[in-house]
Amino acid sequence: MQKSDIYEIAFKVLGLYLVVVVIGQLREVLMYAAVLLQSRNNVSEGGLDHVPLFLISVFSFLITLLFTGALIFRTKKLVRVVSKKEDSDNITNVITDKVSIYQIASTIIGFILIAVTIPHFGIQLKSYVQLLQSGSNLNDQISDSLLISGIKIIVGILALIYSNAIARFLSKEQR
Repeated sequence: MQKSDIYEIAFKVLGLYLVVVVIGQLREVLMYAAVLLQSRNNVSEGGLDHVPLFLISVFSFLITLLFTGALIFRTKKLVRVVSKKEDSDNITNVITDKVSIYQIASTIIGFILIAVTIPHFGIQLKSYVQLLQSGSNLNDQISDSLLISGIKIIVGILALIYSNAIARFLSKEQR
């Protein structure tokens, strides 16, 4: 098994997990579409504009759908971007290099962190916009949650970009 095969398996499994997330988000998009259509007919909503909420739901759905599609249908391209050429040249039964194992783990963790956080970020952004529109006091918990989700996405991206440096750091023997 090659190192790139492990990446490929992990990406496809993560993509299959995201299919379930996308189905849940589709329900939310359809719900907001119905609310938007209904609010166009009934003006007695108190001036609440549902268009931004609908757009956030659609945007979150589309990003998650594109990420899911890339993980499932463009796995080979993602593996080529993430791994080096020698990762697919060396055929081994077991990867014994600690740096390689840490690099694979860092890459997988980065993708999982991004994949799990994007839908949550969309939901929090929608809640934040709802509070802004309704004129309610902004809930610090929602603001903090939105900030934490953004930080998680950034950490996931950094884990992908610097997976090799993280692997080298973690594989050093402790003195």
